Amino acid sequence: MKFPNSPPTLTLAERMPSEICKKHIHTGYRQPHQPWFYYFISVFHANNQTFNVWTHVIGFLFIAYRTYDMSLTYDFLYDPMYRPLGAGLLCILTLLAVSSFAHTFGDRSEVAHYSCFCMDYNAIALHSMGCTMISHSYFVRGSSLASFLVKYSRLGFIYLTVQFSVLLSYSKIRFGRTHKICKMFQCFVTYSSYLWFMVPLIQRYFWPEDSYHDDTLQLHKYHVILFQANVLVYVAHVPERLIPKTFDVIGQSHQIHHVILVISVNNFINVTIEELRSSSSIKYVYHMTRNSGLFDNSYGTVLLVMCIECFLIALWTVYADKKVADNYDRKK
Repeated sequence: MKFPNSPPTLTLAERMPSEICKKHIHTGYRQPHQPWFYYFISVFHANNQTFNVWTHVIGFLFIAYRTYDMSLTYDFLYDPMYRPLGAGLLCILTLLAVSSFAHTFGDRSEVAHYSCFCMDYNAIALHSMGCTMISHSYFVRGSSLASFLVKYSRLGFIYLTVQFSVLLSYSKIRFGRTHKICKMFQCFVTYSSYLWFMVPLIQRYFWPEDSYHDDTLQLHKYHVILFQANVLVYVAHVPERLIPKTFDVIGQSHQIHHVILVISVNNFINVTIEELRSSSSIKYVYHMTRNSGLFDNSYGTVLLVMCIECFLIALWTVYADKKVADNYDRKK
C-alpha cells in the first residue's frame, strides 16, 4: 500500500540513533525525525514495526469483543461481584492500546522513543495489576489467605505497579535496555509482580484446604505455561538471532511475544469464567468481592494508578529530554 508523498520507509540500523535500534534487528527501520503523520502511515507499509502494531491492534479488537460479550452476562459497573473483572479487563485493554501507540510513534526520535516505551512499561505494569486484581478476587480458595489478601492485596499490587514503572523506565533511560542492570530490573519486577499474581494458585497447589474439591486448578496450567514461554521468547530473541536479517520485518520474537500475550490473555479469561461457574468457588468469590468489588477498590484503584503513571511518564520524558540534550552537547 503506497501513499503519495510518503518518505522512504526502510533504512538500516547503522543510520538510526543507537537506542532506537533493537538487538538482532538490522533492517526495516523507519526514517527518524519525520512528521508524526509519516509514522501513522508507516503501519500500512512493510517495516520492522508494522506487525508489532497490528498484532496488538487485532488483539485489542478481539479482547474488546470478548469484554463486550461478557458484559451481556456480567454487570461490570453495578454488580460488586464483577467489578474487579471489569477493572482487570480495562487494564488489559489499556496495555494493548498503549503498546500499539508506542510501536507506532516510538521511532521518531530518541526522546519520543524513551517517552513511548516508558508509556509501554507503565501499561505493562497496569496489565499486571489488572490480572492480579482478577486473580485475588476469583482464584482464592483458602480462608486464611482470603483474610490476608482482603487487607493487603490492593496495597501490594499498587506498590508493585509503581515499582515496575519506576525501575524499568529509569533503567532504560539511565543505562539503556541492553545494559545488565536493565535486564536485572526487568527480571526482578516481572517475577515479583507475577509471584504476587500467583499467590492464590500457589496456595491451592501446595497447601489446599480439605473442605472442598478443587475442580478448576488444572485449568490454570495453560496460562502459566504461556507466560513462561513468552518470557523465554522475549529474552532469547529467537528466531532473529539465529538467522540475521531474515525476520527483521516479519517473524521476529517481539511479534511472537505479542501473539502469545493475546493467546495467554484469552486463556486467562476462559479460566476466570470457569472459576465463576465453579460451585466450590462461590463463597470465596463473595467474600473477596465484598472488598475488591467496591468502586474505590476496583475502578477507583485503576484510575488512581493511571494518574500516578501519567505523572511518572511526564517526569521520565523531562529526564529523557535532558539526557538527550546533554549527550548532544558532549558530542559538539
